[in-house]
Amino acid sequence: MAGKTDKITELYQSALKEITSDSEKWTSFLKSACQNFRLPFDEQLLVYVQRPKAKAVLEIGDWNKRFGRTVKKYSTGIAVLDKKSAYPKVKYYFDISDTQESRNAYLYPAVPLWEVGEQHYDDVKEAVINAFGVSESSGELDRVILTASKNMAEDHLTDYFHDIFLSRKDSFLEELDEFNVKALVSSLLSNSLAFMLLERCGFDADGYFEREDFQKVTEFNTPELMNIFGTAVSDISETALSVVAKTVRNFENRTFAQNNSKIYNEKADNKADERSFNNGETELQGTRRVLSSRIGGKASAGGLWEVRISSPAVSNETKVRSVSELSDNGNTQQSSEGDTKTGGGDDGNNRSANDGVTRRDRETESSESIRVDKENEQYQSVSRRNDIKRPDILINGKSGSNKLPDFDFSLNEQLSLFDYSYENDSSYIETEYSLSDEVISSVLRSGTNDKDGIYHIAAEFMRKKSPQEITLFLKKEYGTGGKGLVIDNTKYAAWFNENGIRIAYGSSVYHARHSVLLSWEDVYKRINDLLEAGQYMPQNQLDRVISIQRKEASEYLWYLERESTNFPLDTELFKGGFPDSTERIAKELENPEAVKDFIEKLEKFNEEYKNDPSLINFKYYSPEKSIGDLKNLLIQPKEYRADEKFTDNTRRFMSEDEIDNYFITRGSGVSGGKYRIYQYFSENHTTKEKQEFLKEEFGTGGYYNGIYNSWHDAKGISFSIGNLTTPDDKVSIKWKDVIKRIRSLIVI
Repeated sequence: MAGKTDKITELYQSALKEITSDSEKWTSFLKSACQNFRLPFDEQLLVYVQRPKAKAVLEIGDWNKRFGRTVKKYSTGIAVLDKKSAYPKVKYYFDISDTQESRNAYLYPAVPLWEVGEQHYDDVKEAVINAFGVSESSGELDRVILTASKNMAEDHLTDYFHDIFLSRKDSFLEELDEFNVKALVSSLLSNSLAFMLLERCGFDADGYFEREDFQKVTEFNTPELMNIFGTAVSDISETALSVVAKTVRNFENRTFAQNNSKIYNEKADNKADERSFNNGETELQGTRRVLSSRIGGKASAGGLWEVRISSPAVSNETKVRSVSELSDNGNTQQSSEGDTKTGGGDDGNNRSANDGVTRRDRETESSESIRVDKENEQYQSVSRRNDIKRPDILINGKSGSNKLPDFDFSLNEQLSLFDYSYENDSSYIETEYSLSDEVISSVLRSGTNDKDGIYHIAAEFMRKKSPQEITLFLKKEYGTGGKGLVIDNTKYAAWFNENGIRIAYGSSVYHARHSVLLSWEDVYKRINDLLEAGQYMPQNQLDRVISIQRKEASEYLWYLERESTNFPLDTELFKGGFPDSTERIAKELENPEAVKDFIEKLEKFNEEYKNDPSLINFKYYSPEKSIGDLKNLLIQPKEYRADEKFTDNTRRFMSEDEIDNYFITRGSGVSGGKYRIYQYFSENHTTKEKQEFLKEEFGTGGYYNGIYNSWHDAKGISFSIGNLTTPDDKVSIKWKDVIKRIRSLIVI
């Protein structure tokens, strides 16, 4: 079975060589990719090389179930690798030209095709200006697109440049220094983004550029380097084109509503109506691909908000984005049955025989690709696809033709192919990516996002618990969150959740091309080794661990006493204010006999409380919790000694992931605020209206938890981390930029 995936990998390798061989080949690819902009780069490339004029591609099941369309007899599928499968598996897309309406098509929404016309220019221009920081005086839509593309390239270059620079070995970029590589990449990225946007918005993109503007693509002459750059172009262009797509569809919605027109089309050849739709759920792909990757695989807040952080299942592995099941598409013409027999039959490009994909190769594609040889194919079975991540298309250096394997299509075979481990397939080669032990150690030494988190961790190890117990404790203590750290003058981002701690170079785990995942078992082992070696925390902190445990136990007792009636402990200990009382209680807890006495009395009180819950007013505090804290104080702690030469100069900065998570978890900080924001951003409002809404929703105020401090007022929101007076880092975001960030986080 490996032969099928081998063939597709060879096809992908050949396509990479083709698009980097000449500037015109690259722009030809961009013309195809902008029509299917929601697909990841590897799938865009495979669609281009097999069906360069495909405009709306879906699997058979999705055509059937979502739009009531069947695949026509003799249609040729577009083969790609299904990376959502746990094992190598081929899946096949069919273009809308390969489909026709079924008898009950009227029960389904129309395919939401769209194109930009002159009537949309003003709306699209405003949307692009608001989304990408373009001056309103920039000119007409085409000039706005050119400026926006330059801004996007500048804003996102850092997200990919580190990997590009490290991957330039054996390429034509190898001899260039960092400054010149950055200048070359920035220029080519900006031009490529502009070309895709112009072309998809109906302009003749070729007329805006010279051949020399794209000639530097030939410098990206290694598979790894082109994978990274191609992914950057695909990622960023998707963000921009999603804005355009939504704007056009909102315009059509308003127009149809005003005219009291039908929302759905009942005639296949009525293009104006065919592009209408009722809501976002009828999109070929409803949300930006990167938004579907959730921290820990879970959505937050009832699915309204999604965290934009990917969490691949396999660490130390090169990752392109998660495969998108669906693509966004433009206007297209239905082809005849004869036209769909070959994958290249609708190719309007005049390629020569030595262009990389030969005429002979395209002619044989009909017999080598999946074909529908039955009556109009209707998919009936439930898919067995799962969410297990798998490696992307990686190049193994093989050469070969662009032929796809013979495939005798049937419904059952579609669901059951390749039932073996992908480890047996040589097409998939893991590319190692690692961080130094010192970087990982520095991240672990920084503790959690609780100001005393590092003391809690050290205390747990001192109690000589089992590895399993400590591992579970670490997972709970860290919880879900992130941090940014400056280590040896270099920024690193970390994100922790139920899967472990993921670390990446730069200011965001989400934006990182590569990352390293430490399982909680790994975290336990590394912290244990650091403590044993005296490299986890300095001696003055180690000496404070037990006293902090007593302090926290005394504070909890104080709150518990305040909320309880008939509290069993000596009332003299609890007289006076909080600082004096808790200090007095903590001093008493230094005596093991007093601790034992407290435990005995609280255990009796706990039994009474179980029979009479009215003994405690505020149920947040419980005798069981306090008893557990006190029992921990009776454990003879294991002694750790810090290395006298140990130093740690790591400092915090506010990572992009932390800022995003602030909005995701807190919203405006007012009850129901997150849902009010979601609702307002789901409606049609101008940027100015959104600004005024956010000012009113957030008001004036702030939040501080000992580490993070936020403040919001009429100007925007500011964040600082660390000490209030001398913070490690401070970030201020104006309301117009808050709008952009929230818009990227909300699924509408």
